[in-house]
Amino acid sequence: MSKMLNFDKSMDEAEYRRSIERMKLEFKDAREELLAEAKRHRKIKMEFDEKDLSDKTRTRHKQFDNVALIVRNRLNAFLYGPAGSGKSFIAEQVAELLKVPFYSISVSYQTSVASLMGYMDATGKYVPSLLRKAFEKGGVFCIDEIDAGNQNVIMCLNAVTNSDTVAFPDKMVKKHKDFVAIATANTCGSGSDLQYVGRERIDASTLSRFVRLEIDYDDALEEALIAQSEYKDQILNRIRQLRKTTSIDSNELFTPRQTVFFAKLAADVGYDAAEKLICSSADKTRQERW
Repeated sequence: MSKMLNFDKSMDEAEYRRSIERMKLEFKDAREELLAEAKRHRKIKMEFDEKDLSDKTRTRHKQFDNVALIVRNRLNAFLYGPAGSGKSFIAEQVAELLKVPFYSISVSYQTSVASLMGYMDATGKYVPSLLRKAFEKGGVFCIDEIDAGNQNVIMCLNAVTNSDTVAFPDKMVKKHKDFVAIATANTCGSGSDLQYVGRERIDASTLSRFVRLEIDYDDALEEALIAQSEYKDQILNRIRQLRKTTSIDSNELFTPRQTVFFAKLAADVGYDAAEKLICSSADKTRQERW
């Protein structure tokens, strides 16, 4: 009888130890899962140190500080100005400064509401969009070339930029406190002109949801972009001269992009050959007009 009792006790102890080991493994798995979930949903702090704002080692647009201050206060920004003035790049740099995710979509007339809001696929599964991720998890969402989109797309942004809870195709979603939208446009929302044709007039109600800021060419930033070019002064003088004399109805733009193109070509084939490639169309247009 004694032997039988000892045998039963040893079996109970072995089972007990196995149970403890199983519990340890289950606890470890649960702990790792919780840590991973916490990491995915970590709190985003949309703040920055003033020293970061005044960092002179970074090449930034002259309006960068103003955009950063707007976004830090969780206000949506509408940046408008000529092509190549650096609007979308400012948005990306602001997100980097604030250490939050950056999302961007370039809008055209073919952009659909589903591109922004996501959609339900044939199996009934929701396919999320970049906007949904930013809206729900926090971050800066750049709506690039908003004035090139159709009115349905533009109007659907009203709720996203003004409401705390928005209806997405799968459910109602609460806005993350650190979600901010930055819209960029070549026009101030007044519609197309001779240089930017096909641009939509943006409803005043939509515009009222943004702090509007004009982003023009930044001479200092343009100089910094080609600082290493041996033809820097010649290139800048030529591009800026064309920028002043090119008529609004000539369908020509000489942006900092052309300045960079000019410098790259000049480094390869010399100034004169590069000038012909970059500037010949403007010179020909001016001759035809006269």
